[in-house]
Amino acid sequence: MLGLYAGWSQNGLGIQAAAQALKTIKPSILVGNYSILSEAYYNTYPDGRTTKLNAANWWLRDAAGNMVQWSSAYGAWDINISTWAAPDANGQRYPQWAADWFDSQYFAGSSVFDFWYFDNVMVQPRDPPASWKRNGANQNSTDADVAAAFRAGEAAEWAEARKLEPDMLLLGNVDSDLSSVEYKGQLNLALLECLTGQSWSLETWGGWTQMMSRYLGVTANLAPPKVAVFSACGGATDYALFRYSLASALMGDGYFAYSNNGNYRSASWYDEYNVNLGAALQPAVTAAWQNGVYRRDFQNGIVLVNLRGNGRQTVRLGGTFHKILGTQDPRTNNGQAVTSVTLNAADGLVLTR
Repeated sequence: MLGLYAGWSQNGLGIQAAAQALKTIKPSILVGNYSILSEAYYNTYPDGRTTKLNAANWWLRDAAGNMVQWSSAYGAWDINISTWAAPDANGQRYPQWAADWFDSQYFAGSSVFDFWYFDNVMVQPRDPPASWKRNGANQNSTDADVAAAFRAGEAAEWAEARKLEPDMLLLGNVDSDLSSVEYKGQLNLALLECLTGQSWSLETWGGWTQMMSRYLGVTANLAPPKVAVFSACGGATDYALFRYSLASALMGDGYFAYSNNGNYRSASWYDEYNVNLGAALQPAVTAAWQNGVYRRDFQNGIVLVNLRGNGRQTVRLGGTFHKILGTQDPRTNNGQAVTSVTLNAADGLVLTR
């Protein structure tokens, strides 16, 4: 996934040429680009969206007329994506207009992009009280009407995107299992960002079971090909967290991504990535196997995960397996043949047959 902005170019390459360059290196790669509906820059890095938002008065404001933002970290301001905001002269509201604009800047007229990424696909907005209904009063983001209107705005953008790019996959960065009526069956792919590793990660505050429930559950609410991406965000050399996260992801059938504390500017390679486990020999695992430890069998090995809070556990494997021979954490990945292993809490292990 690229994070290129409108008008980007480097070394003489524009956005579509950059994507094509990646495919020249690896023809099978799937390439997409970032977009976000619910916020935009106002006076920092303004672009065509800023001009339109000003002209159509689509910014989200409180009852006193002040623009609002749910996070000041990026300097962006929030947008009223609901139908309470008036349409423009062409009958469009911001979700439809934004889809048209993003498409014109990144995708239109090219078959090089495979997916369209939508950030902040939230079950409800996270703004401070604002006048979503434009009735002179503020409504909380937890208001049921506001939450439903927010989701409808997101879904309206996806509907327009499908009209514009019917062959592209739609990928959302989601904070739910997409079971709400507005979201169910609308996206093809779901990124579950930083499920582990951060103070705000679902596993941190909700526990492993709740995290896995979202990871395994979201797939059912996607459109084909129904792919979830289990994302973890921890220290680059926190090998225990990496193994814990990877092993958890391998209890299901999604993709896995590990970033250095949410910094997406680089990606590390880990010893476990060198292992070809082959196909899973059982469906996604939802029940503990032994001593609270979860296990999934593959053609060429097995994967174990021991939950946070479950204590140090020793399990018998029912046969001889081998630890992988790695260089990053040789105390764990030492190549030994084993018939039983001991795992710390919040750790995982990949073993080969």
